[in-house]
Amino acid sequence: MGWRISWAAVRGKSRDEVWRELGLRLTGRTDDVPTAPFSSTLLGEWVLVFAHRDDRFSKDRVLAPLSRGADVVGCFAEEHVMFVEAVAWTDGRRRWTVRHSAEQGLDHLESQGDPPRLLETLVAAARRQRESAPDGADFFFEVPGELARSVVGFKHDDFGDDLRFEELEPERPLARWASRNRGWLTWLKVIGALGLVALALRGCGIAARAIFGG
Repeated sequence: MGWRISWAAVRGKSRDEVWRELGLRLTGRTDDVPTAPFSSTLLGEWVLVFAHRDDRFSKDRVLAPLSRGADVVGCFAEEHVMFVEAVAWTDGRRRWTVRHSAEQGLDHLESQGDPPRLLETLVAAARRQRESAPDGADFFFEVPGELARSVVGFKHDDFGDDLRFEELEPERPLARWASRNRGWLTWLKVIGALGLVALALRGCGIAARAIFGG
């Protein structure tokens, strides 16, 4: 069936910041292949988060906020339909997108924004291979992934043997809300404490009236 994955690499934030913003936490397990639903590894100055059989790291609603105050490169690949997309964001703004869909043709390629200049070299190489290969070979599928690798140093189907991936899992909704709303929790604790004090004072008043009358 092939891979169905998405990944995002973030530069400018710590791994804990990235995980927290994505609502993920460590499980304590590691692997040399990212087959868990979510996993993460470090690539120099980049924090990479990998989603297996999940396309969330291709979504604007995820990448736009994740890129605030940082650079983000994301990639989504669905090999059984030969679709792949690479994107780059900086500080909440999409900088470029390169996309290939074999359903629109083996030489299909869409480009938006200002992608790296390497794109021209990759496209030229794909065209040469296409012309010399038998019908049915999809060389343009490699272009977006190779472009993303040129920036980050990672490609989902060719990343070597020296990486270790830390498995992640979604935080529980209540724990995630609490971590993002600590200020509100402090106020709620204060209000709760004041409420207990008020109840205690009211109880004292009722007891005093019962004893002394009035």
